[in-house]
Amino acid sequence: MTDYRTLLVLANSVKKNARCIAGREIVSRTSHYEIGGWIRPITDHDEGAVFPVESVLHSGKQPKVMQFVQVPLARHVPEKAQPENWMIASGKQWTSVNHLYQQPGMSMLVQTPSQLWQDAACTNDRISVVNVRPSRTWGSLYLIHVRELVISFGWRDGKKRRRAEFAFNGLNYDFGMTDPDVEIHYGHCYPPQNKPACRFYANQQKPCYLCASLTPPFRGFHYKVVATVFEG
Repeated sequence: MTDYRTLLVLANSVKKNARCIAGREIVSRTSHYEIGGWIRPITDHDEGAVFPVESVLHSGKQPKVMQFVQVPLARHVPEKAQPENWMIASGKQWTSVNHLYQQPGMSMLVQTPSQLWQDAACTNDRISVVNVRPSRTWGSLYLIHVRELVISFGWRDGKKRRRAEFAFNGLNYDFGMTDPDVEIHYGHCYPPQNKPACRFYANQQKPCYLCASLTPPFRGFHYKVVATVFEG
């Protein structure tokens, strides 16, 4: 049986040749809506990545960040580090329902965890699989507010390397970056392959919001990424 859930999309980030999509559930009431918990639609292939053909809307387009979308889901498939995972219902089309809802302010979406998956045994861009300690408040997705964001563009082993450097609750972080719009907006800042990385402030050094996420396990670690940068 298909379970249709409405999401406000807050991440549609690059994952190999597919995407990682996630958002907050929208719960309709008689005269208003409420913002529920996170849902990450996943598949049973490619580490859960969603191919464009699996998330196409009736318009033929892909879901955009800050768009309200009705997603057909098959079942809840929580993982130890990713309790928000839901398997999509294959062969069912996603639907834009933007016309039904008014955009919320970012203040309604922002979260304030004490820290971002700290693991004293690792560098701050990952957490060991064996050190994941789920609790009632554990989540693998957060939308946070930061005072400033430094983006680093460079190269490693012939591949582009994108990093996000920021401070949150007194701790400094350096995460991978999977937001495709960052490359669209700042891609001209890449240095030549044989040159040092280029570091620069995003959003004209003004505060911004970030969607931070944990990846599925890879070689014993869950990696921390910035899936979306909300500027302005």
